[in-house]
Amino acid sequence: MSKILKDIKKILKSEEPDPWKEPDPEFTDEDIIKAVQEMNKPKPGFPWWKVESGFIMLWMLGHFALLYVMLGSPLSGGIFVYTLVSLYISAKYVLILRKVKQR
Repeated sequence: MSKILKDIKKILKSEEPDPWKEPDPEFTDEDIIKAVQEMNKPKPGFPWWKVESGFIMLWMLGHFALLYVMLGSPLSGGIFVYTLVSLYISAKYVLILRKVKQR
């Protein structure tokens, strides 16, 4: 019987963590305030010039592929001139967009 009492005393003396006790906070109030400030900062958007230049590059590849296919035909000269004029207009459009977005 005394062995059982010794075991019970050991169990009572041992420090078990209280499951109902609130744990110490891992973050301080200053950490939380910094995190909220970081979340409220405006995030930079996707650069507009990448979208425009990507569109123009795809457009040019498509037209030059068409030119390559029609290399020997008389229409290829017209398509080439159309491609160059359209590329010039698109480049001017991108430059105007850049000026507008900088303001």
